[in-house]
Amino acid sequence: MSKKLLIWASLASLPLVCQAQTEPASSHFYLGAGVNLLTNVPSTSAGVPRLLGPSLTAGVGLAPRVALQASVTYQWQNNSGSSSYNYGSGISYDSFSSRSKYFTVPVLLRYAFTPTPGRFQFDGLAGITVVHSSFHYESTTTNSGSPYSYEDNGGLTRASITLGPAVRCAISPNLELTANSLVSAAVGDTYYRFSDRLFLNVLVGAQYSFGQR
Repeated sequence: MSKKLLIWASLASLPLVCQAQTEPASSHFYLGAGVNLLTNVPSTSAGVPRLLGPSLTAGVGLAPRVALQASVTYQWQNNSGSSSYNYGSGISYDSFSSRSKYFTVPVLLRYAFTPTPGRFQFDGLAGITVVHSSFHYESTTTNSGSPYSYEDNGGLTRASITLGPAVRCAISPNLELTANSLVSAAVGDTYYRFSDRLFLNVLVGAQYSFGQR
Protein backbone atom coordinates (compact mmCIF):
# COMPACT_ATOMS: atom_id res chain seq x y z
CA MET A 1 0.00 0.00 0.00
CA SER A 2 2.78 2.43 0.94
CA LYS A 3 4.58 1.61 -2.32
CA LYS A 4 1.47 2.55 -4.36
CA LEU A 5 1.09 5.85 -2.46
CA LEU A 6 4.72 6.70 -3.15
CA ILE A 7 4.26 6.03 -6.88
CA TRP A 8 1.11 8.17 -7.05
CA ALA A 9 2.79 11.00 -5.13
CA SER A 10 5.74 10.92 -7.51
CA LEU A 11 3.46 11.07 -10.55
CA ALA A 12 1.45 13.94 -9.05
CA SER A 13 4.58 16.00 -8.44
CA LEU A 14 5.86 15.64 -12.02
CA PRO A 15 3.93 18.66 -13.40
CA LEU A 16 5.31 20.92 -10.66
CA VAL A 17 8.87 19.74 -11.32
CA CYS A 18 8.49 20.30 -15.08
CA GLN A 19 7.01 23.76 -14.50
CA ALA A 20 9.86 24.76 -12.19
CA GLN A 21 12.39 23.63 -14.81
CA THR A 22 10.73 25.54 -17.68
CA GLU A 23 10.13 28.85 -15.88
CA PRO A 24 13.03 31.32 -16.20
CA ALA A 25 15.03 31.97 -13.08
CA SER A 26 14.60 35.36 -11.42
CA SER A 27 16.53 34.91 -8.18
CA HIS A 28 19.33 37.46 -8.45
CA PHE A 29 20.46 40.62 -6.74
CA TYR A 30 22.54 43.54 -7.87
CA LEU A 31 24.69 46.32 -6.45
CA GLY A 32 25.35 49.65 -8.09
CA ALA A 33 27.16 52.96 -7.67
CA GLY A 34 27.00 56.23 -9.51
CA VAL A 35 26.47 59.99 -9.48
CA ASN A 36 23.14 61.57 -8.59
CA LEU A 37 21.71 64.94 -9.64
CA LEU A 38 19.17 66.44 -7.25
CA THR A 39 17.26 69.64 -8.00
CA ASN A 40 14.35 71.62 -6.58
CA VAL A 41 13.75 69.55 -3.46
CA PRO A 42 10.70 71.07 -1.70
CA SER A 43 12.35 70.68 1.69
CA THR A 44 12.65 74.42 2.30
CA SER A 45 10.59 77.32 0.99
CA ALA A 46 13.36 78.36 -1.39
CA GLY A 47 14.24 74.86 -2.59
CA VAL A 48 17.82 73.99 -3.55
CA PRO A 49 19.90 74.44 -6.69
CA ARG A 50 21.25 71.57 -8.74
CA LEU A 51 23.43 69.39 -6.53
CA LEU A 52 25.64 66.43 -7.45
CA GLY A 53 26.58 63.63 -5.08
CA PRO A 54 27.45 59.93 -4.81
CA SER A 55 24.81 57.20 -4.83
CA LEU A 56 24.68 53.50 -3.88
CA THR A 57 21.97 51.07 -5.03
CA ALA A 58 20.97 47.53 -4.02
CA GLY A 59 18.22 45.47 -5.63
CA VAL A 60 16.74 42.00 -5.77
CA GLY A 61 14.79 40.25 -8.52
CA LEU A 62 11.23 39.30 -7.60
CA ALA A 63 10.17 37.89 -10.99
CA PRO A 64 11.75 37.58 -14.44
CA ARG A 65 10.80 41.21 -15.26
CA VAL A 66 10.25 42.72 -11.80
CA ALA A 67 12.82 43.85 -9.23
CA LEU A 68 12.80 45.83 -5.99
CA GLN A 69 15.61 48.30 -5.42
CA ALA A 70 16.66 50.94 -2.90
CA SER A 71 19.22 53.70 -3.26
CA VAL A 72 20.96 56.10 -0.89
CA THR A 73 22.31 59.40 -2.19
CA TYR A 74 24.05 62.25 -0.42
CA GLN A 75 24.36 65.89 -1.46
CA TRP A 76 25.73 68.87 0.39
CA GLN A 77 26.18 72.61 -0.06
CA ASN A 78 28.36 75.18 1.75
CA ASN A 79 27.93 78.92 1.43
CA SER A 80 29.74 81.83 3.08
CA GLY A 81 30.17 85.54 2.56
CA SER A 82 30.94 88.88 4.13
CA SER A 83 30.08 92.53 3.60
CA SER A 84 30.67 95.94 5.17
CA TYR A 85 28.45 99.01 5.52
CA ASN A 86 29.33 102.62 6.36
CA TYR A 87 26.38 104.02 8.26
CA GLY A 88 27.89 107.42 9.18
CA SER A 89 29.08 106.90 12.73
CA GLY A 90 31.07 103.80 11.93
CA ILE A 91 31.52 100.74 9.76
CA SER A 92 29.56 97.52 10.26
CA TYR A 93 31.08 94.20 9.21
CA ASP A 94 28.77 91.25 8.50
CA SER A 95 29.74 87.64 7.81
CA PHE A 96 27.73 84.46 7.43
CA SER A 97 28.16 80.76 6.68
CA SER A 98 25.66 78.00 5.98
CA ARG A 99 25.88 74.24 5.52
CA SER A 100 23.11 72.07 4.05
CA LYS A 101 22.95 68.28 3.72
CA TYR A 102 20.46 66.13 1.79
CA PHE A 103 19.95 62.38 2.10
CA THR A 104 17.67 60.86 -0.54
CA VAL A 105 16.36 57.29 -0.30
CA PRO A 106 14.22 56.05 -3.23
CA VAL A 107 12.59 52.62 -2.74
CA LEU A 108 11.30 51.54 -6.15
CA LEU A 109 9.78 48.69 -8.07
CA ARG A 110 11.45 48.20 -11.44
CA TYR A 111 9.56 46.65 -14.36
CA ALA A 112 11.41 45.65 -17.54
CA PHE A 113 9.45 46.51 -20.68
CA THR A 114 11.69 44.30 -22.82
CA PRO A 115 10.64 40.66 -22.29
CA THR A 116 14.11 39.10 -22.58
CA PRO A 117 17.48 40.49 -21.46
CA GLY A 118 19.42 42.08 -24.31
CA ARG A 119 22.04 44.73 -24.93
CA PHE A 120 19.56 47.45 -23.99
CA GLN A 121 16.83 47.19 -21.36
CA PHE A 122 14.08 49.79 -20.92
CA ASP A 123 12.41 49.92 -17.51
CA GLY A 124 9.66 51.70 -15.65
CA LEU A 125 10.25 52.75 -12.03
CA ALA A 126 7.64 53.53 -9.37
CA GLY A 127 7.72 53.85 -5.60
CA ILE A 128 8.42 56.19 -2.70
CA THR A 129 11.32 58.59 -2.12
CA VAL A 130 12.24 59.91 1.32
CA VAL A 131 14.36 63.08 1.53
CA HIS A 132 15.96 64.23 4.77
CA SER A 133 17.48 67.71 4.79
CA SER A 134 19.41 69.47 7.53
CA PHE A 135 21.05 72.88 7.74
CA HIS A 136 23.25 75.00 9.98
CA TYR A 137 23.43 78.80 9.65
CA GLU A 138 25.46 81.33 11.59
CA SER A 139 26.18 85.04 11.14
CA THR A 140 28.16 87.70 12.96
CA THR A 141 27.77 91.47 12.88
CA THR A 142 30.55 93.69 14.23
CA ASN A 143 30.33 97.49 14.59
CA SER A 144 31.49 100.13 17.01
CA GLY A 145 29.67 98.29 19.79
CA SER A 146 29.95 94.68 20.83
CA PRO A 147 29.57 92.00 18.11
CA TYR A 148 26.23 90.27 17.59
CA SER A 149 26.04 86.59 16.61
CA TYR A 150 23.13 84.52 15.35
CA GLU A 151 22.95 80.75 14.89
CA ASP A 152 20.22 78.43 13.65
CA ASN A 153 19.89 74.68 13.01
CA GLY A 154 17.10 72.60 11.58
CA GLY A 155 16.05 69.50 9.71
CA LEU A 156 13.11 68.13 7.79
CA THR A 157 12.04 64.73 6.42
CA ARG A 158 9.45 64.36 3.68
CA ALA A 159 8.11 61.48 1.59
CA SER A 160 7.27 61.67 -2.10
CA ILE A 161 5.61 59.54 -4.76
CA THR A 162 8.12 58.74 -7.51
CA LEU A 163 7.78 57.70 -11.17
CA GLY A 164 10.20 57.61 -14.05
CA PRO A 165 11.90 55.72 -16.89
CA ALA A 166 15.24 53.96 -16.85
CA VAL A 167 17.59 52.43 -19.40
CA ARG A 168 20.31 49.82 -18.94
CA CYS A 169 23.13 48.92 -21.31
CA ALA A 170 24.87 45.56 -20.81
CA ILE A 171 28.62 45.65 -21.31
CA SER A 172 29.14 42.11 -19.97
CA PRO A 173 26.84 39.28 -18.79
CA ASN A 174 26.75 40.75 -15.27
CA LEU A 175 27.75 44.42 -15.64
CA GLU A 176 25.41 47.16 -16.84
CA LEU A 177 25.54 50.92 -17.30
CA THR A 178 22.38 52.54 -15.92
CA ALA A 179 20.51 55.82 -16.21
CA ASN A 180 17.40 56.61 -14.15
CA SER A 181 15.33 59.77 -14.50
CA LEU A 182 12.86 60.18 -11.64
CA VAL A 183 10.17 62.77 -11.01
CA SER A 184 8.84 62.95 -7.44
CA ALA A 185 5.87 64.77 -5.93
CA ALA A 186 5.97 65.56 -2.21
CA VAL A 187 2.91 64.50 -0.20
CA GLY A 188 1.44 65.87 3.00
CA ASP A 189 2.08 69.57 2.40
CA THR A 190 0.13 72.44 0.85
CA TYR A 191 1.89 74.50 -1.80
CA TYR A 192 0.85 77.51 -3.84
CA ARG A 193 1.09 75.45 -7.03
CA PHE A 194 1.30 71.73 -7.61
CA SER A 195 4.55 72.26 -9.54
CA ASP A 196 6.14 73.42 -6.27
CA ARG A 197 5.85 69.84 -5.02
CA LEU A 198 7.89 68.36 -7.88
CA PHE A 199 11.62 67.66 -7.91
CA LEU A 200 13.97 65.79 -10.20
CA ASN A 201 16.36 63.00 -9.29
CA VAL A 202 18.69 61.68 -12.01
CA LEU A 203 21.12 58.81 -11.43
CA VAL A 204 23.86 57.69 -13.84
CA GLY A 205 26.12 54.80 -12.88
CA ALA A 206 26.84 51.10 -13.19
CA GLN A 207 25.52 47.98 -11.48
CA TYR A 208 26.73 44.42 -11.13
CA SER A 209 24.32 41.48 -10.99
CA PHE A 210 24.89 38.33 -8.97
CA GLY A 211 22.96 35.49 -10.59
CA GLN A 212 20.95 35.32 -13.78
CA ARG A 213 19.48 38.63 -15.01
